[in-house]
Parts: sequence; structure tokens; C-alpha cells
Amino acid sequence: MILSKSAKNYLVKTLFIRLLPKMVLLLKAKDGMTNMIRFVLTKYNLENFLGKIKSLDLSKRWRVNVTEEKAVRSLEQNERLWSLYGSIANYIGEDPSTVHELMGYKFLRYQTEIAGNPVELVKSTTKLSTKEMTEYQENCERWASSLGWSWEL
Repeated sequence: MILSKSAKNYLVKTLFIRLLPKMVLLLKAKDGMTNMIRFVLTKYNLENFLGKIKSLDLSKRWRVNVTEEKAVRSLEQNERLWSLYGSIANYIGEDPSTVHELMGYKFLRYQTEIAGNPVELVKSTTKLSTKEMTEYQENCERWASSLGWSWEL
């Protein structure tokens, strides 16, 4: 998108006033990435963001990308997940990596089509949102509990 002065005003007055709670904005000059700004926009820093938009050098063409930022699994969730895998692995006599693969196959499997052929894939846990990761871990715990597993004390 090329921004003129009127386009800046339009964006400021319409698009960014109605933003979702958290967005990522990337600005880069058409001539390269040396002026790239990565900006996580929230309702608390809107004024700072508007200042950045207004200070753009209009002698350059600008490309603006705005995408919603989704909360991906936290580091704490990942640590807990691997503790869970380890505990289940100890109970069933496997290694944590095998449990990781098994749980992914059981709970993260989905169907898609590649070159006209149906295929089954497993979504990576790195792509899960914090909510999805919580649900995934609950599913893993329920499955392991059905075998008699419980958290080691």
C-alpha cells in the first residue's frame, strides 16, 4: 500500500481507531527493509503508534502490513507439556518423544488435500494458541488417566 498524506489521515481516523485488542504493524520503505518498524499495537500505545505514522517520510513509498497477533503457547505451557510427556512416558514405559508423537497423532491430527489427494497431518504444538495448548494438555491427561496414570508426587 502506498500512503499519501490523505491516506495517512484516512488510516489514522478509520482503520486504527477500530483495531482489535492487539495487532502487529510492519512498516517498510519500498526501497528496502532498512526502515522497518515492528510495532505491537495495543489500546495503551495507540498515540505512540499514530506519531510513528505521522512521522513517515512521504518522499518514499511505504508498505504497511497489519495482522492480528495471536497468543501462542507460553514457555511455561511448553515446560509443563514436556513434564507431562515425561510422566506419562515413565508410566507406560516409553520415552517422552514417543509420547509426544502419540499425543500429537491422537489429538492434533487433521485431514487436508494435497495435489488432489487426501492426506492426514499432525499440527505442531508450536502452532497452538495458549487456549488450544491448555485443551491439548487436558486431552493428554484424560487419555493417560484412562490407563491409570496420575501425576507423580
